[in-house]
Amino acid sequence: MNESTCLRRQPEIRRFGCVALALFAAACGSTPRVPSVPTPAREDALAATRSEDWSRAASLWHSLFMADPDRPVEACREAARALLRLNDPESAAHLLDLGLAAHPDDPDLLTQKGEALVALDFRRAAEECFERALSVDPRRVGALIALGRLRIDLGLEGSAVEPLQRAVVITGGDFETWRLLAKAQRESGASPKAYECWRKAFVMGPGTVDDLVEAATLFLDESFRRAHPESGEQMCTWLRAAASRDPQCVRAHFQLGVLSEEMGRREEAIEHYRRAVEIDPGCLMALTNLAILYAHHGDEPNAREMVVRALALEQDGNRRRALQKLLEPFEKPETAGGSPRTP
Repeated sequence: MNESTCLRRQPEIRRFGCVALALFAAACGSTPRVPSVPTPAREDALAATRSEDWSRAASLWHSLFMADPDRPVEACREAARALLRLNDPESAAHLLDLGLAAHPDDPDLLTQKGEALVALDFRRAAEECFERALSVDPRRVGALIALGRLRIDLGLEGSAVEPLQRAVVITGGDFETWRLLAKAQRESGASPKAYECWRKAFVMGPGTVDDLVEAATLFLDESFRRAHPESGEQMCTWLRAAASRDPQCVRAHFQLGVLSEEMGRREEAIEHYRRAVEIDPGCLMALTNLAILYAHHGDEPNAREMVVRALALEQDGNRRRALQKLLEPFEKPETAGGSPRTP
């Protein structure tokens, strides 16, 4: 082949080289498992994405991506998006590797690769992908939130605060971002900041029962409770909402008991503790707190009942002795031929 012929055939040779590379990668098991179809029109692929026909969208975008030797970012991004929606992160990751080989600094592809790696449980590698995406585009909100969520999952809540704060500065935040930031602040020891984040989160959305209960656990932090006693009413509101949505939620009733007791509402505390043990007769903490409340107010029948029920569950020796001690004030003095009553 002379030089002029070679130059004329260079595009063809280049295309053959890419196809050969794809075939080799397929033989090695590193291309996504997507059915090949004739090269479609981009409009058909867009229509499939808009209609959320993810299987068809994955096939069409994949074909567009593989047919173009320049490996278009859009086709890779959209094919990977469809694969992730189809819960096929392995195929998405393989496809994104091809896209990143051609476009190593594209923040869309880097963010998606991070998402695929999270789904595959390669969390440290995913963290690196999100960080690389942010080094290219520091205001990429999706990568900031994904990085914050990932660091919380890794138990690195302190380092999750900064990217999540950047995200809310850029967008004003939504429920999910404020929720994640609240969790990061709480685990970092910043309970007052976590409280404000939860308040902002619930302005953005109702959250789940678990969210409401988790937010209210802040009042169990003694230092926070002393610094912000006024927050108790807000916590009670959240817990009542949780109990209203799920009347069988033991945690909501138990925490309402704790908050009511802290706020000097003895009867409300008893009501919620009793509701907790009605739902779950094995709720040892509620039984113990009821035993203490009844004993301290001289209600022997109820105190004795709760002590007996708690002792049937409690295994710790020290706590068993503490429960038994609650009944000492009710024991009659030992007399001839008699002995003190015991539970």
